[in-house]
Order: sequence, then C-alpha cells, then structure tokens
Amino acid sequence: MISGHRTGNRDLFAEVPLDQPGTPTRAWTRAAHPLPRLDLGNIEHVLLVVAHPDDECLGPGGLVHALTTRGSSVTVVIVSGGEQSHAHDPAVVPLELSALRQAESVAAARILGTEAPIFLGFPDGGVESHTGAIVGELEHVLHRVRADHSGALPTVVTHWRGDGHPDHEAVGRCAAEAAQSVVGEGESLTFLEFPLWALHWDSPDSGQFPISAAAVGPDDALRLQRKRQAAHCFTSQVARWPDEANGPVMPEHVIERLLKAPELLLSTSLSAASHSPCPVDGLDHLQRLYAEAQDPWDLETSEYEKAKRRATLQALPRDRYRLCFEAGSSIGVLTADLAQRADRVIGWEPVERAAATARARILDLETAGTVRPGTVSIEDRALSALNNDLGPLGADLIVLSEVLYFIPHHELAPIVSGLCARAAPEAHLVAVHWTHSVAGWPAGGAGTHEVLAGEPSLRALHRDETSEDYLLEVFQVER
Repeated sequence: MISGHRTGNRDLFAEVPLDQPGTPTRAWTRAAHPLPRLDLGNIEHVLLVVAHPDDECLGPGGLVHALTTRGSSVTVVIVSGGEQSHAHDPAVVPLELSALRQAESVAAARILGTEAPIFLGFPDGGVESHTGAIVGELEHVLHRVRADHSGALPTVVTHWRGDGHPDHEAVGRCAAEAAQSVVGEGESLTFLEFPLWALHWDSPDSGQFPISAAAVGPDDALRLQRKRQAAHCFTSQVARWPDEANGPVMPEHVIERLLKAPELLLSTSLSAASHSPCPVDGLDHLQRLYAEAQDPWDLETSEYEKAKRRATLQALPRDRYRLCFEAGSSIGVLTADLAQRADRVIGWEPVERAAATARARILDLETAGTVRPGTVSIEDRALSALNNDLGPLGADLIVLSEVLYFIPHHELAPIVSGLCARAAPEAHLVAVHWTHSVAGWPAGGAGTHEVLAGEPSLRALHRDETSEDYLLEVFQVER
C-alpha cells in the first residue's frame, strides 16, 4: 500500500499561487501542436478518478464528452466532497458546500453524457491520510466496472501524479495502485494521466510535466462548448459565491486556461509483468536491518566505509556546490561530510529509524558548530518513478551511494531520467556501489551503473575501479 511522506511537486505549485498569471495558454497550445492525437478507437469503457467535484470537467472534460458521444461508457469517481474550497469564509458550512458541489457534478455529468458520479466522501485536503482505504474503494469499483463489461479491463483516467496539488497527486497514486492490482496474468490496462494545476505553475520548457511523451485529447469547437457548459455548472467555484461580495475561488484566468488549453494525456500500459516485484532487497529488508541495529553497515566505525567516503568526496569535480541531493542518507554519516562541501544538503531516507538517527546527528553537529543550522534537511522519502518522487528541483550535486540496487529494475531508468530532468544545468552525479552480488544483481550491485551509462543526458567524467569492492563514477548532466 501507499505509505511514507511524499510531497511530489507541491513546492513548485506553492511558488505560483492561483492569483498569479501562470503560464499562458498559448505556450501549451504551441507545445502541443506537434504531439500525436489520442487514439479513441480502442477505448470502450473508462473509469475516471478525480479528487474534487469539477476536476472531471476542467481536466479531461473534452475527452469525456468525445467518448460518450461515440458510445463509450465513462464511470466517474470523485474521491472527496470539495468541502474545503471556501475554508476562508466562516459563513460557508462545509457539509452544505459538499452537498452543493456534488449536485453541481451531477448537473455537469448530464452535459458530458455520463451517469451521476460515484462520490467516495473522503475529506477534502486530507486524501493522503486515507490512501489505503481509497485504494480499497477503487479496487471495488474497478471489479464492478469490469464485471459490467464482460470481464474487460477499463481504461483508467486520473490526475497526473506530479500535478502539485497534494490531493491530485495522492488520487493519481491511489488510482495507479488500484488499477495495477486488478491486472491479471497476460492482461494489460491503459492508464492515462492528465495535468490540471501543472498547466498553471509548470511550463512546456521547465521539464516537470513530460509533454514530449503526451498525446492530445479531442480538440474541436463542440468539445470546447460542452466542456465550458459543464464547468459553469460549478457556480460555487466559478462565480461570486455565496454572494456578490465574494470573488470566485477559481480566478477567471485559471478557468479560461483550463477550458482552452489542449487536454494532455500521458499513457502507461500496466501489466502483470510490470506489477511483479523485482527480486531486490527493498524497504522491508532495510527496515528489518535497522530494527536489529542502529548502524547495520558500521558506517561510523568501519575503515572500509571511511576510505570509501574519502574517495567519494575526492572525486567531486568542484570544491563547493549550491544544493546537494543525497538519495538514501542512512544514518547521516556521508550526509555530514557533504554538508562541508555544499551550501545546502537535502537527504532522503525511507527508513524512519535511520532518518531519525541522521537528523539527531546533524542536530549534534549544528550544536557543536560543525554544520551551519538550517542547511541540512533529512526527509522520510524514497526515490520512486511510480509516485513521481525524483528528488528536489535544482540540485547541482546528486549523490547515489549504495542505493540503486534497492530499487526495482523497471523503475531505475525513469528514476535516473527524472533526477537528471530536475537537476541544475551541468550538475554532477556521483554514484558508488558494491561490486559483489546482492539480491537482484547477482553480477554485483555496481551493475546499476549500466543504467547511468545509458541515460542520454549524462556524460561520464570519471571512473574509479581501484577498489575490488566498489565502483565509483562521476557524471555530468547535459541537456
């Protein structure tokens, strides 16, 4: 099940509030012009899963109308009631607003040609705290939709998992997990993701939403007309509500962008093979190790580990970096050394006990004056292509020390590509991994470096094979 503390792209979303202009519609239209059109021919029935009432219209409303007019069935699931959209107004009662927004969605459904949505009723703004229950509900709906169509798997449409809004991202992850769970041996399911708030805070040139991999949904006058009509059913969001003294919670420029911009869709094929876990030592294995010992690899005392850290630091091409990202910080020993070479260090560690030890270490060093307060942060997170957890934006040093062989094989290449896309221009990536056999890599954990060598945006700068026990390489990001 989905777990851990994930923030996706919400930091980027927060940097561009909705009252700011955001990216012009014409930028998305221009970037979408050479993209292929989404093929509707094989889409017979769809499960559309969104976070809030109106997301089903403002996101893929044109696609929904195109599908229903050609005879495809579309089942809409809305996870929350949207009751927090007017949390700033004490005169608005959340339960009453939720009921109103559901009624607005029912009215919009009639315009788009679907049955009334299924409302799950999870708390608006709190989806991340209920992901296990949401996945279970979606699995139930998927089985029912499948049974209604003679056992055929539906196409699943949902939020892009990097959209920036925490509810959107969490719903996208829940939909992916639920969809994957119903795929049987020899089957495949088409999974489509659409950006919504990313059209505001992101741009085609920034590299967050992978627009080059997207297809464009139906784009014609009728689509625009029906989508606009459906969107304007949501009086509580697009009009002065609850009275003329209140401006709309959705600014007009935001609505117009969502109604006029091309509908972009990322397509993934989910299969039983993609669900099968790679035989690597994953998070469960790491948690067991740290449950048995605070320092399972003797990072603090081992002369071998000390020598490897020295070699890693000596291999860095620059004396100083602005932002270092360390994936897999363990108990923070290397993290502390990296803090001497960077203005800021962000470390990710998925094992909570290890992360807590690392934070305590850094706090002690801050107290001793060895590390400047506030320059190092340790987050309880892991790299994940599935959940769009691909490191902070703008790192000019990425450190991957003994971490890649804990990641499922099918996620390695997209994770590396994502790290490079989010890195600063000409950033350095240093990787060091055990050369001997590990679970999932019988020829040695350093085999993970083949993925680095195959990444087109990485240029090899340095390769150190002097140790019989580890391979150390340095790359530069070139885009």
